[in-house]
Amino acid sequence: MDYSQPNWVEEVIKATGGKKANVVCDSVAKDTFLGSLECAAPFGTVALFGAASGPAPEIQPEILNKKGCLFLTRPSVFPHNATHTLLQENVKAVFGAIAKGRVN
Repeated sequence: MDYSQPNWVEEVIKATGGKKANVVCDSVAKDTFLGSLECAAPFGTVALFGAASGPAPEIQPEILNKKGCLFLTRPSVFPHNATHTLLQENVKAVFGAIAKGRVN
């Protein structure tokens, strides 16, 4: 979808047969975040993991309720690898998944 078009949210929902997503992953942020919230199904999760267009706009927490009791997360690699032990565990998990063919 071309998120620079004003109707991109409607196009996403149309492409899914009218269903909103249980998980929405947004790496663009400023230009897409509010639309990403619109694409999430009730009780869905929006994972904002990047900011290609700039920081996401600030929102009031109540908007998550009004959009269907959404969950919002802003993951980052740094807390997941904050210690040497965590980094080693994560490296083992990633390379283990590759070795088992779960990731290619």
